[in-house]
Amino acid sequence: MPKAMHTLDVRDKKCPLTFVHAKVLVESMESGEEATIYYSELESKRLPESITALEVEMLTVERNPTEAGFLLRLRKL
Repeated sequence: MPKAMHTLDVRDKKCPLTFVHAKVLVESMESGEEATIYYSELESKRLPESITALEVEMLTVERNPTEAGFLLRLRKL
């Protein structure tokens, strides 16, 4: 059975709220589930660094191809 895919948009948030929302999302996920987090240019370095503190595997970090900002794809371990 495929795992759920979650999406979180925190482009309108600033640190530390970006991390708080990401942490709540990860804690609600089951092992193996994946998520995409959309975040702003301002958080482009802070959020990926903060996410490493959670039990996740970062799959990709890239500039959002369709809108401003970045996107981070992760899988909960």
